[in-house]
Amino acid sequence: MRKSLSIPSTLLVAFALLSSPLTHAGSPTPAPMAETPAGDHTLTFEAAPTKAGELGALSLSITPKSPWKWNPEYPAKLELVAPPGVTFDKGLLSKKNADFAESGKTVGAKAGFKATSPGTHKAIVKGKFGLCDANVCIIKKVETTATIVVN
Repeated sequence: MRKSLSIPSTLLVAFALLSSPLTHAGSPTPAPMAETPAGDHTLTFEAAPTKAGELGALSLSITPKSPWKWNPEYPAKLELVAPPGVTFDKGLLSKKNADFAESGKTVGAKAGFKATSPGTHKAIVKGKFGLCDANVCIIKKVETTATIVVN
């Protein structure tokens, strides 16, 4: 004989919310901007305008928002996907290669680049890093664009 199990609807809703996949607080493909805010961090890009054929630098910084802190134990990686006509000296920034530097709450990294033609170029930045609060550590996946202006 089968017994029927009655589960209150509030428990079903809670289970559905807990079992749904968590997503990045920001849009997976945000509109081009210098700063990509999320609920727990801000990812910022800075590239001073440079001339075609000259070496430029793209600076990236990750600033966790309180109560979150950078997780120095997590093997963070950011991949830089260059648009046509742009090359990066490092296509992968990683903790393993000591590319990230902590300064207070902010963690930064730099990559050199060279562009063959003038214009506004959009590089794709994607990767993972870890954040922790007093109780839990999380892995953040990001994918966004960084604007590079070449005169």
